[in-house]
Amino acid sequence: MISFGSFGNYAISMWIIDLGVRIHPDMPIQALLIIFGISNGTAYALGVWLRGVIADKWGENSKRAYALLPTIALFLVFLVSSSLCRLAMFGYQLV
Repeated sequence: MISFGSFGNYAISMWIIDLGVRIHPDMPIQALLIIFGISNGTAYALGVWLRGVIADKWGENSKRAYALLPTIALFLVFLVSSSLCRLAMFGYQLV
C-alpha cells in the first residue's frame, strides 16, 4: 500500500510540472521547477518528520498505528486531490 502511494506521488509530481507549463505559458519552466522543487521537498520532509512524530505518539498505545497512519494519510490525500480535480473540471481556477 505504501509503495502504491509513493508511485502515485511521484507520478503526480512529474505530471504537475507539465500542467503548470500549460496553465502558465508565459512563465519560464525554470521558475516552475524551482517552485515545485521547493514545495515538494518541504512537503516530503515535513511529511516524513510529522509522520514519525504522530506514529511514535500513537504507537505507544497500539502497534496498529504504524500501519493505520499511512492509510489515513493516503485516504486524506485522495479526498483532497479528487476534490481539487472536480473543482478544476467545473472551471474554477486553482492557480
